[in-house]
Amino acid sequence: MSLARNLMFGLLLAISGALAWLLLEPAFGQALALRLLIGACSLALVWRELTTSPVRNARLAALAAWLLLTAGLFLFDPAAIIWLAAQATLLWLLRSLYRHDSVFIAGADALLMVLAVGAATATAMHTHSLFLTLWSLFLVQALHLLLPGRPAASPPTTSDPFETAWRCADAALRRLSIR
Repeated sequence: MSLARNLMFGLLLAISGALAWLLLEPAFGQALALRLLIGACSLALVWRELTTSPVRNARLAALAAWLLLTAGLFLFDPAAIIWLAAQATLLWLLRSLYRHDSVFIAGADALLMVLAVGAATATAMHTHSLFLTLWSLFLVQALHLLLPGRPAASPPTTSDPFETAWRCADAALRRLSIR
């Protein structure tokens, strides 16, 4: 996935979010509409992360984690900034698990996510524009693609199922020992 494609996705998501706001806010009120919008944008980002990640396992568990987090947020109904921080943290955790092999790179990604949420909050406070708020959030968080990531899995060199399983287990053990 390239930076340009991720930026285009972020721009489309910001435009879609701003248009959805025009429909949701009169129908549900400002507070619920904002929470629905944060949840929908988060789901889109989680889905994009899962479909573009080089790691192909545990996708259902990641979607279940998003669903549990969102249900918990709806149940306890904290402030909108807590919603944004919780959803951003989940996205960062997924990126750390699926894309990063190093704790330092995951930490840099966490710093980038904090900067993205901070930029979105500052934009919201100064411009009162939902489109610019979403765009600044997606613009800054898209820079995570510039961080070194996990290489794509190479195809097995043999057709023996035992040898393939052995290589997969060995690779998993190496990944666990790096962390």
